[in-house]
Amino acid sequence: MTSTGSDLPGTRQQQALLRAIVDHYADDARILAVLVFGSLGRRPVQMASHTA
Repeated sequence: MTSTGSDLPGTRQQQALLRAIVDHYADDARILAVLVFGSLGRRPVQMASHTA
């Protein structure tokens, strides 16, 4: 499942940070989860599964 910016919680600035984190690790099969604190962690964000 891919989350768009509007699917992410928080302000636009928080969404931009979350989007950068998700995009950075999206293609790394070793990363199963990313822990965030405070207002960034209001609800889970599923990382997209990319296939080449």
